[in-house]
Amino acid sequence: MPRVHLQAPLTQATNGLSVVDVPGATIGELIDAIESRHGGLKKMIFNENGQLHRHIIISVNEEDIRFLENYDTAVFDDDEISILPVIAGG
Repeated sequence: MPRVHLQAPLTQATNGLSVVDVPGATIGELIDAIESRHGGLKKMIFNENGQLHRHIIISVNEEDIRFLENYDTAVFDDDEISILPVIAGG
């Protein structure tokens, strides 16, 4: 089962869990599984148009899904999947 790593403050959507194991063969299926199990993640990572917020990065094996197949990116049990907010400053 794929393991998804969530960075704070996204752990608010998983009752404080920074790592969740959920079933799924694609990034979209993993996000849906997390949402159905815990609820609240989608509203934290997607905007009102259903697009990934520009300050959120989802990666598979350190590759941004935007440069892969987006939500259709295939995932396997040994992949490292991360969802993290980008922190900007200056």
